[in-house]
Amino acid sequence: MSKKEMQIIQNVLPGTYGVMPRALDVENAVLGSLLAESATAQKYVPRIESGYFYEPKNQLIFKACQDLVKTGKVIDILTVAQQMNENGTLETAGGPFHITELSGMVASSAHIEYHILILAQFYLRRRLIEIAMKTSETAGDATVDIDDTLAETLQQISELVKGLPGMNELREMPEVLDKVMAELEERMKNGGKVLTGVDTGFPSLNDLLLGWNKGTVNVIGARPGMGKTAVLVYTLLKAAQQGVPVCLISLESKAENLVERCLLGQTDIDPNDWKRGRLTPEQWEEAQEARRKLENVTIKIFDHGDITVERVCMMAKSLHAEGKCEILGIDYMQLFAETGNSAVREQEVAKNSRQLKLLSLKLDIPVIVLTQLNREVITNSKEIPRLENIRESGSIEQDADSVSLLFHPAKVGLVSTPDENKYPVTPDMMMMMVLKNRNGAPGTVYLSHNPSMTKFAEYSPSSDWVKRLPASTIVENNTKEWKENNPNFQAFLRMDREKKENEGKLPF
Repeated sequence: MSKKEMQIIQNVLPGTYGVMPRALDVENAVLGSLLAESATAQKYVPRIESGYFYEPKNQLIFKACQDLVKTGKVIDILTVAQQMNENGTLETAGGPFHITELSGMVASSAHIEYHILILAQFYLRRRLIEIAMKTSETAGDATVDIDDTLAETLQQISELVKGLPGMNELREMPEVLDKVMAELEERMKNGGKVLTGVDTGFPSLNDLLLGWNKGTVNVIGARPGMGKTAVLVYTLLKAAQQGVPVCLISLESKAENLVERCLLGQTDIDPNDWKRGRLTPEQWEEAQEARRKLENVTIKIFDHGDITVERVCMMAKSLHAEGKCEILGIDYMQLFAETGNSAVREQEVAKNSRQLKLLSLKLDIPVIVLTQLNREVITNSKEIPRLENIRESGSIEQDADSVSLLFHPAKVGLVSTPDENKYPVTPDMMMMMVLKNRNGAPGTVYLSHNPSMTKFAEYSPSSDWVKRLPASTIVENNTKEWKENNPNFQAFLRMDREKKENEGKLPF
């Protein structure tokens, strides 16, 4: 809490040695959140000290919440009232009416962590005052050894520090070691093919990133019209189809347009026929089948353009507490509304980028953020984008755990890829260049993308190209090992299998 914020609260609820510092309205708000949402109570009651509450009635109510959590019971106004009745404290705390009144004081628990922090700071102030008053009394007593007074004061302050918010969340090395080794053992059991995060929907990208990992920010950048929204919608839909609750913040496209992409991606219907409603009875049934496939996926979409990153964080925290946001997608970074607190645009973007990183760590979820490239690379379309081409790139690149840039070589007239692979370029080829990867090495993912709808497949060069590979690239007498370890050859095999399964056609 800032000094200014603390002063505002103290002006409303002044603190002196006669009247201890307290924030009764905040106490009521915290208790109201605990009573209104059982999941919130289960999560936060263990993190709160009973001394955080100054009002005796509130202490009694919170004690009942603690008793319920210890016994594994649900917390609501009825169970709390019953528990207090059994404890003989119900009438002292104001009866059932007061408990019901508290539960109606808050509309959401989105701010509960901030409110708990306020209570913790007032609690610390009260305890320091009590310690100071006792120390002052004993220090003035000539019959008391001053060394004993100092030792006791230091002991009390040490105990107070142990109760600071977050201290009980510190993790010991043995605990963390056990978790790391258990995860390593699991990966070994599965031949090293276990993803550590959510499946991206792109096998080659999974090989590089090991999935969308918890607590990470993943940036995808591109020029306008290169398909970054299509990539985001595709990967989020794949996550939702795996049962992962998804939240998508779309600052540029309406929800209807995004869902339409998803539906088209499940069909073979020509987008132009779809747009004009020129569907045959068979295609109409195909569209209905696509709807049936998607109607139970857990995706929540916010499509109002004027929103700040602060509101997004509040929304994500609230949904996450309800189990409805395990991966967050944002389209796109530079469209966040400005708060007006920064005179320089770069500072605003840096603040937003940092807040999203803290959000990913706090909720322990992957965040996927789209970003624009700067004007220079957009104007010079034949230039291959680089990290420094990300608009307001400094903070975005720094906070990101992975940064991928999209590039369509065919759109700029190239006949082969501009890298060491020199793959033959096809009109549908998309390069996804992973230029930063905290989970491993950078690399390039080659995709086939149908731009008219959200459909992707892994690109692979033709069999003729594979046959023409220089002999030097194949280890003599060890071609099997080379084929098994070469990601490009494995992509070719995957594509070949997909073509056979689709009667020689790409899956779109």
